[in-house]
Amino acid sequence: MKIISNQDITNPSYHIYKNQKKRLTRLIKYIDFNKEDRVADFACGNGVLLDLIYNKVFSYDGIDFSEDFIQLAKKRKEENGINNAKFYSMDILEFCKDKIGVYDKAFAMDFSEHISDDEFVSIFRSIKRTLKDNGKLYIHTPNGDYLLEIFKKLGLMKKDKGHIGIRNDEQYIYLLRKIDNKNIKIKYLAHYLSYLSIFHFLSYIPFFGKYFKARLFIECS
Repeated sequence: MKIISNQDITNPSYHIYKNQKKRLTRLIKYIDFNKEDRVADFACGNGVLLDLIYNKVFSYDGIDFSEDFIQLAKKRKEENGINNAKFYSMDILEFCKDKIGVYDKAFAMDFSEHISDDEFVSIFRSIKRTLKDNGKLYIHTPNGDYLLEIFKKLGLMKKDKGHIGIRNDEQYIYLLRKIDNKNIKIKYLAHYLSYLSIFHFLSYIPFFGKYFKARLFIECS
């Protein structure tokens, strides 16, 4: 299947897409998909996750407030003949209002670092209500204890635009328990960029290893 055409390789958006796909592809092996799954992708951006899971699930709903992103996602969906997905350009809280107990899986990939703690509690409480009783929530996000994130916080490196909620594992556990998530599992991943991932072996060093765990992949069930 053609996910993105060769003619797009000269377009800067192609390289953004390529990095997004690389970042998400490595997560798929940690998720147990079912052909009957109804999934929601919150803050879906241009819908890269759909390209990776459309043939593993029954249906996919992508939600993002950006009309530009949604239009890009819809265009690629149509170009690739994917017929089990829908995209919605709307606020997450508004979307969740009439979707109680609908989904088997909910995804929030590289989104939570863009919102404050108060917004996190409000938004993820709404997302939790959209899940079935045995549903699962997946979050992928930078790790606040990662050495480069600490450098950014100290002003030694340039901060990523819009990253106002960089948190470590304990902070995520606190917020998720605040909205009654009890079964929380966290995987610590290397950076998705090759030249940074080579330092992941340092994450196994006692005491100092936490500073080399670049990304958090969280599962709540």
